[in-house]
Amino acid sequence: MAADVRRDGLLETADTLADQSPPPERDFAEIWQAADKIVYSKTLEQAASARTRIEREFDPERSGG
Repeated sequence: MAADVRRDGLLETADTLADQSPPPERDFAEIWQAADKIVYSKTLEQAASARTRIEREFDPERSGG
């Protein structure tokens, strides 16, 4: 189910589906919506979710890893 939730963009609108989602999915969606996200891609032109930025190169030193 989680893969479907992410693919369909429901994590971005989970607050509107609160009555239809089990508590663990609602909790995860709240965490996801609040988190800053980074997508590493050389071809993606824009991020599909809020609080997401695109980086063209992965730099392990900059990521803290």
